Amino acid sequence: MRELRVWDGHGLHGGAQAIAWMAGRCWFLIPLPYLLRMPGIHSLANRAYQAIAQRRHCLIDGSTCAIPGSDHNHKPQ
Repeated sequence: MRELRVWDGHGLHGGAQAIAWMAGRCWFLIPLPYLLRMPGIHSLANRAYQAIAQRRHCLIDGSTCAIPGSDHNHKPQ
C-alpha cells in the first residue's frame, strides 16, 4: 500500500487528505482540515505525507535506512 486511504461513505480520501479527514473527527484536531484548505498548504501537506510514507518502514521497525547522498547505512541501536 502506497498511502493511507479512508472511505467516508461518499468518497475515497488518500494521503494527507485521509489524515485531514480523520483529524476532523477528533475534537482537538478539528482545525487541521480547515488549515489544509488554505492555498499552498495542501500541496505542502501532500509532499510531507509522501516523504514520511516512503520512509515509514524506518519509523516502524527501526530497519536500516540510508541517508540520501551518503554511502553509509546506519542501524539504530
